Amino acid sequence: MAGQVTLSTVQALYLAYYGRPADPEGLAFWADVVEANGSNTNVIINDFASAPEYQDRFGSLDNQELVNNLYLQTPMESVFGINM
Repeated sequence: MAGQVTLSTVQALYLAYYGRPADPEGLAFWADVVEANGSNTNVIINDFASAPEYQDRFGSLDNQELVNNLYLQTPMESVFGINM
């Protein structure tokens, strides 16, 4: 079972990429993948970005729209340690 820091990080990625919290099974799966790869979230980023759910919602956005969207969806304290 993945640790709380990894679970929180993966949850933040779900919010950023999909605009929703992770389902328990997906959270556990991806957190385990991250921990199995030395806590490197880069190993799941391509999978998140190429998922049909992401592509359907955000695949047509230009770079500025995408960055704005990610910023608005991501709780800053969970990703950057900023308490807003």
